[in-house]
Amino acid sequence: MLKTLTCVALVCDECRENPESEYGEPHFDTENDALAYAADEGWSVQSGGRLVCQYCTARKVCEVEGHQWGQVSWCACIAGKSMHPLVPRTSDGRCTNSYVTCNRCTTFEFRPGTDAFQAVA
Repeated sequence: MLKTLTCVALVCDECRENPESEYGEPHFDTENDALAYAADEGWSVQSGGRLVCQYCTARKVCEVEGHQWGQVSWCACIAGKSMHPLVPRTSDGRCTNSYVTCNRCTTFEFRPGTDAFQAVA
């Protein structure tokens, strides 16, 4: 037997992605149910009725307010087994490259070690 079903699904007007949960893409019986779910998940309704996911919403906030950088993490490569052989090392041989992630939009920023590129020249 074939049965036709109609449902409502969310699609971000910015990135064109659908939300996913541990059970797959959610579908809703009504637009109100979908919008309630979207609001609970941090989506926003922007000018012209554009529906924007939580990730794109966060990126837009960071464009205006700046990033909320988290804790700096240092590269874990070891001298002699290094992925970054030309990067300056600390006195105990640790790599001086680091990276940090925005706590709001998850933008990742790589920060090269001190004078890493001058050491090559």
